Amino acid sequence: MCAIPFVQKSTVKDNTSGLARHTRTAPFNLLTAMLVAALCLPTVVFALAHFDFDQKFFVHPGKEIWDFCLIRHEGVYHLYYINVDEGVTGAKSDNLGHATSPDLMHWEIHSPAITRGGGWWENTSVWAPDVVRDEANNRWVMAYTGVDSLNVQRPCIAYSADLYYWIKEPANPLFEPDTLTYFWNPDMEWSAYRDPFLYYKDGEWNMLSTASLRLGTYPGSPRGIIHRLSSTDFANWTDRGVFFESDGDEKWRDLESCQYLEIGGKHHLFLSVYNIGKVTHMVGDSPADWSMLNASIIDSGTAPDIKSFDPGVYILGRWGSGFRPATMTYYSHARFDTIDFSDPTAPVVLKPHPLMREWESYNGFSVLGNPTFGDNPVERGEPSVGLVGNGYFGSLEYYPGPLSGVGAPGAALGPGATGTVLSGVFTIEGDFIDMLVGGGEYPETCYVALEDADTGAILFKETGEDETAMTPRRWNVRSLEGRDVRIRIVDNETSGTGYINVDEIHEIMDAFSHAPASPGRLSPRAVPNPFNPTTEIRFDLPTRSDLQVTIHDLRGREIWRSPAAPREAGPVSIVWRGVDRENRPVASGSYIFRIRRDGVVDGIGKLVLAR
Repeated sequence: MCAIPFVQKSTVKDNTSGLARHTRTAPFNLLTAMLVAALCLPTVVFALAHFDFDQKFFVHPGKEIWDFCLIRHEGVYHLYYINVDEGVTGAKSDNLGHATSPDLMHWEIHSPAITRGGGWWENTSVWAPDVVRDEANNRWVMAYTGVDSLNVQRPCIAYSADLYYWIKEPANPLFEPDTLTYFWNPDMEWSAYRDPFLYYKDGEWNMLSTASLRLGTYPGSPRGIIHRLSSTDFANWTDRGVFFESDGDEKWRDLESCQYLEIGGKHHLFLSVYNIGKVTHMVGDSPADWSMLNASIIDSGTAPDIKSFDPGVYILGRWGSGFRPATMTYYSHARFDTIDFSDPTAPVVLKPHPLMREWESYNGFSVLGNPTFGDNPVERGEPSVGLVGNGYFGSLEYYPGPLSGVGAPGAALGPGATGTVLSGVFTIEGDFIDMLVGGGEYPETCYVALEDADTGAILFKETGEDETAMTPRRWNVRSLEGRDVRIRIVDNETSGTGYINVDEIHEIMDAFSHAPASPGRLSPRAVPNPFNPTTEIRFDLPTRSDLQVTIHDLRGREIWRSPAAPREAGPVSIVWRGVDRENRPVASGSYIFRIRRDGVVDGIGKLVLAR
């Protein structure tokens, strides 16, 4: 669900109380509109309503997520990543993980894309994937780093027709640096040649990698560089020498995970400096203008990955780490934000308040750490809260996630923190609203409620049961069909257990018991079903009626809707081409269609898309 609101939202500081306060201000300017479109930040939520507090993170349970690559194909994001066992010393990665998502928030983990051991050059680890589309040969290409038993690093290639099954290039490893020119030796531990970045220019493919020059008499000393290879076939590569040489204060540090982009007539280089944990940026009219002496730090995080899948919208991915106090171990997860290039010389990472995506207003101290990232009570040695996904609303908590700059794992504001969040208006179309609720039992001061959007009257309300762990709750809203409502979460309680935990608020349509309000229920059928990529929803219309068909996923989110239009009595056929409202192909899976006749649901069915 994504709609662009007609009002600008801003967070301001109340100088008297110190509260973060969310207000409505002037009409959107163009930059703000682009930001909202890019991040999908609605104030009006279309049916079926869903609030889950997940953010744009990727978490692989039990694994640290290191360098990664994001692509998008047919409306689905694919993430390929180094995954290292959490809490284990060392950088050993047995495989390159693979996960998919429709929105960068909800992920499905698949079998690994690449597994170490294709040869002696990668018998210890595989690192740092980068994936591009080779249209000339109708295939996907992955560059990655092979790591041998001495942690010596070499570039490798693999190919895929479908992004799931990968075949390694028989010519791997592709290149070994000259040991006299570069600070690299097959018998020297941790010889650096890693983190490939692929781009196409002037009729050839280029690969940029982290490397070092050898300075002085052998063995000499290292100077960090970015090295360039070129190829026309991915199997045979030519040494093109130094692409960029460090001229910073600590020239020996490796320049890792570079990203080279040309935007607005400017040449941009993004990278991480070894063991620094920041995203460094340089810009110039050409690469010759780059210098570490005038580089800028645009954000925290390691191993930047910058992609544009929609015109003018740039996604910044990088991994952020933290320390778990309960287990005394470190973690790292992938985070995604957008970069504004309005000023091509000074890109800015955009980090609107994460509640802005689905909530129209929010105020009070309790919103400072929300949505809460992960199972935060567990981080301080307490029982699980029982969240679904990577986030929930916890008015006690003070940690919205890695790279947020707010709080820390396990941190809490305490029961004295209060606040309120209020959703946008949505119209009841389903049968039930389900949710998870926990916290203190204070029905009048600490609750989640369904309100009438016009009068503010509370229609349903839930509070905690003096337990941190959230339990399922359900509201039967069949009698409210067509009514405009809001969700309000309130914590006005400052005593002992004065907090509330909420997650997974979603409206549900019961396809088997939903009774239409009008007589003569339609009997629709979809042909073909299963289908790929087009199906027709067919039925007989008894009388002239206004018709509209909506397609929903199984979480209740609206995917597509047909134009609302009058139809004459008789046979009707409405075509769905397996796309969303922005005409992007949707993923394989099951979907629900609903036929509205004169504004009332009068037909429901299930579709199976099998690509």
